[in-house]
Amino acid sequence: MDTNLEEFYYVGIVTSYGETAGTVRVKRPDRDDKVSAELPVIQLCVLGNKFFRMPKINEQVVVFQLPNAGGKGIGDGFVFGGFYNDENLPTETDNDSISLIMENGSYLRFNKNGDVELHAAKNFLITVGSQVRIDRSG
Repeated sequence: MDTNLEEFYYVGIVTSYGETAGTVRVKRPDRDDKVSAELPVIQLCVLGNKFFRMPKINEQVVVFQLPNAGGKGIGDGFVFGGFYNDENLPTETDNDSISLIMENGSYLRFNKNGDVELHAAKNFLITVGSQVRIDRSG
């Protein structure tokens, strides 16, 4: 079996979303822009509570492809997701915050001091099955 890691780990560019939900196709610039089969995108949570975020078309991503079970070439793989680089810098500078910032200006931010910020660039819809309760403490 070929053990050259660059065959299995690589940086590619998302070219399209797969027909199967949660998958993408990725081209390899280092291999004459060869495009992968559909690859699942690794998510933070997939059992019970679920998190879903897909990389954008043309987003640079890290890919891991498993060795082929027959011992020749590559087999199934996974897309780890995008990463920041010189052309795509993070908008956050606080390493202790967690944030989701949308292109349209909406955002959700959890700060280390306990503050939570939620901003809707347009409409804000809340659907509740039973009660709405807002408590103020302190």
